[in-house]
Amino acid sequence: MATTLERALASSAATFHKRSGKEGYKHQLSKGELKELPSFMGEQLDEHSSQVLLKDLEDKDKMMGFEEYMVLLHCLSMACNDFCAKAQALLGPPRKLAAGGTVQ
Repeated sequence: MATTLERALASSAATFHKRSGKEGYKHQLSKGELKELPSFMGEQLDEHSSQVLLKDLEDKDKMMGFEEYMVLLHCLSMACNDFCAKAQALLGPPRKLAAGGTVQ
């Protein structure tokens, strides 16, 4: 049985390959294909930040390969972690759930 991490990694690769190749090369994402990725980027990053991030990752050919895509996922994961750490600092440590999912 696959672990949570293994499922997440497989999902990341599957998402790349599902989106890639519609415009141009089979193993590359175009700018248009990048915009099809989950709305997480738009929700967590402002427009300027997401554009800077994508510009830094793109090759001169305006395409993104799998390695660059994984760097993008790394950057998004770091942003998500920072968000969660700030939220936890504001809200305090998470409360434990009792049996049945109720907060203690």
